[in-house]
Amino acid sequence: MTNAERLKKIRAKLMSKHRGIASMLLNLPLIEDDSIETMCTDGTCIRWSNKFVEEHLDDELGGVLIHEASHVIWEHPVRKGKRNHKLWNVATDYAINWWLDKQRIPLPEGGLLDYKYASKSAEEIYRELYQEKEEEYEEKKQSEDSENEGEDSGENQDGNSDISNGSDSDTDSDDSSNIDQSIDDYIDATTEVGIGEVTAPVDDNGVELKGVALNEVRQQIKEIVTQSAKVDALGNSDSAMTELVANKNHVAQDWREILTDYFMNSDSDDKSWRRSERRFVWQNTFLPTRDNSDIQGKLAIAIDTSGSMSQHELDCIAKEVQHIADEVGINHIKVCYCDHVVRKNTETDEWWDEYDLDCGDDLNLKLRGGGGTEFDPVFNLLNEFTDDKDEIDCLIYFTDTYGDVSDSSDPDIPVIWANTDNYKYRGFNPSFGEEIMVDLSGLYA
Repeated sequence: MTNAERLKKIRAKLMSKHRGIASMLLNLPLIEDDSIETMCTDGTCIRWSNKFVEEHLDDELGGVLIHEASHVIWEHPVRKGKRNHKLWNVATDYAINWWLDKQRIPLPEGGLLDYKYASKSAEEIYRELYQEKEEEYEEKKQSEDSENEGEDSGENQDGNSDISNGSDSDTDSDDSSNIDQSIDDYIDATTEVGIGEVTAPVDDNGVELKGVALNEVRQQIKEIVTQSAKVDALGNSDSAMTELVANKNHVAQDWREILTDYFMNSDSDDKSWRRSERRFVWQNTFLPTRDNSDIQGKLAIAIDTSGSMSQHELDCIAKEVQHIADEVGINHIKVCYCDHVVRKNTETDEWWDEYDLDCGDDLNLKLRGGGGTEFDPVFNLLNEFTDDKDEIDCLIYFTDTYGDVSDSSDPDIPVIWANTDNYKYRGFNPSFGEEIMVDLSGLYA
């Protein structure tokens, strides 16, 4: 029996206990690829190495197939954005392996498992891991800087030149290269991925998909998961897939992750962002991939000051938005405040408060106004009285959505309605933009 035949037999065997996942695996072609070490998926197929298959038992290989299918169910291949590849793989493994372990699904030795990451999204885990790596990186740089300063001081006191014997010279050169390496290089050098990788989908030329093409893969994944869940519902077996999808729904991305993914996955040259045919689904979905060749670095924010948010909540939102801006490359933020009219800044006599993050400005949101709710004034300001409108990447409107907006107010740039009420108001149905839920309760943690 060949390795390919063996894998197909293992996949078929999964049908008896994991009907839905086995059905899903039928939509992911198994492709032999000895350039990889274990298995990997890009959301469209599963690649496998002969050496890896030969070295592991059938039950373990079945576990890895379920592991790869889980990555696809969670859409990990299309959620990486511009994150570090290795660290994203570690984060996604931690996000699913605790669940596989809980289900007693066997994995080969070397799988990444830590229950402290249970019920956390891959994005949240990635942030924690990245912060740890940043701290390690800075400590290493400071330590090596101090060592080199000490060596330079000692050499100068002894009257020696920078060139000593061959071995010392080589060591000094290595230290310098370590100090000069980027944070991404440091992460790559100090991170080991687990069993079963996630890779980004690519085109025929090996170039990572972006924009509309990436969104098509995302939609294909959703369709496969939906169809496989229906097959799963027909069976009487213990349903690993049903629980996995339920767990995925429980660990929904929060608004910060959704906004970060939106900017990280931006691509192409069409700045329009119209409402899609299917309205935004709150749990475990993503904003449509924005078509924009490169982020220009300017974000507009509108704050609904009709009484839906407190100053503390605005302070927390400001902190989170600035963190997102730093992560995705936004260097300029402009803010306006509106209840039933846009409220001018009485200190500057300007409608927009401008923040230049590159110059060290901190985003500072302040309550201004307090009347009823009207949305059109903000878009009137944007469309008629904002000279740099064409430079704005996106407008985020933080509001409880209890108001109306005219179709004619469409600014022809991406708009995100950030619903701070955490409730879908049925009367709010704008003809442009997309709505996300902002859970303000989490800002008090």
